[in-house]
Amino acid sequence: MKYIDEPLTINKDSLISQISVMSGSPTFKPVQNDLITSGNTGLIKNANLNGLLTTWPSDAVGLKEIEYNWEKIMWGSFVPLCTNIGILRDGLHVWWKDEQNLNWILEEGLL
Repeated sequence: MKYIDEPLTINKDSLISQISVMSGSPTFKPVQNDLITSGNTGLIKNANLNGLLTTWPSDAVGLKEIEYNWEKIMWGSFVPLCTNIGILRDGLHVWWKDEQNLNWILEEGLL
């Protein structure tokens, strides 16, 4: 909020660092729920756990939709905005330097 209320006090490096966090895309890869597809949910005696497992497929669909919407926002609005104000390159540089992001890229085989 300080950046909005006092735009002249913005530290460009701090802003780039904070914005770089947003440049990553969330990913969700649901595992196949063989228990549900096999019809063996009766094997789970814990009613709470059984309910959670039963709703898992629809929850997975919901999360994939959130991921899709995030991608649309990123590439349709956020990336063009960062490009227009001249901080996209620096923001991506900060994102790539973050060890956690690099590990995620390597684990997912995205390189």
